Amino acid sequence: MSCFRMPIGRSTVTRRLSRYSRIIRDSLRYEGLGVLAYRVLVKLLSPVVYVDYQILFEYDLAQPTPERQARVANCVSGPATEEDLPSIVDSRIPPLPMVDETTLSDDDDYDRAVAERERAAFREHFRKTATDWMRAGEKCFIARIGGELVHSNWMQFPWSNTGDERPIRLLPGEIYMTEGFTSEPWRGKGVHEVVNVTMLRHAKACGIQRAYTITDLTKAGSRRGIRRIGWRYRGHHLFVRPRGLRRTWIVRLGGDIDPILRDTPGYRAHA
Repeated sequence: MSCFRMPIGRSTVTRRLSRYSRIIRDSLRYEGLGVLAYRVLVKLLSPVVYVDYQILFEYDLAQPTPERQARVANCVSGPATEEDLPSIVDSRIPPLPMVDETTLSDDDDYDRAVAERERAAFREHFRKTATDWMRAGEKCFIARIGGELVHSNWMQFPWSNTGDERPIRLLPGEIYMTEGFTSEPWRGKGVHEVVNVTMLRHAKACGIQRAYTITDLTKAGSRRGIRRIGWRYRGHHLFVRPRGLRRTWIVRLGGDIDPILRDTPGYRAHA
């Protein structure tokens, strides 16, 4: 008995074209033509090389941390526990929306079955990974609106070690904030800023002096938010990894990216 991939149904193709059109429209509206061109280039190169344009920010915790309020009522932020992990998974990788399966064509029914299996695998992988992060000493901070978990963000310490590859080898007195995610309906309402301030205040109470975070070139909204809090641009760079190779090349494009380069051969601190 042979196994083969059924052809994609016409309605599925239409949905995908609609999705790509929306991505292009939103990219032009919120990010500009330059970022759209970057997205296209990365997509074209993806079969042979992984490319990621990243921007490094730092926060001096000696400075006062500002008050921030979300532009929506009943937004509460704080540290998460393992009991919150199912809700964190649902926020980041929600189950597929319910549909009347009796209305699906054979092709669409097949596509949905494949998508459900893939999503279930992604959800389980992230749940296990997040559990490992938390048990290794990393801190997760969340925001809820009316009881619904709408944002999660992670804080790495020098002593928390999950074995994952990290972009920054932290020194004593430093933290790295990463994996910030806001559910789509709540984006653009300042929720990330509220959680970010909560995390900075927690770090300061722990005796931390400096925080780092990295944003992707395409995350213009996130950069505007953290700049309002007081994060300072430090440098920008490319991560380049050819497919099939374990080595990643770091290409400095501007500014000072010393924290990124600490583990590279021949590293010398920026004067």
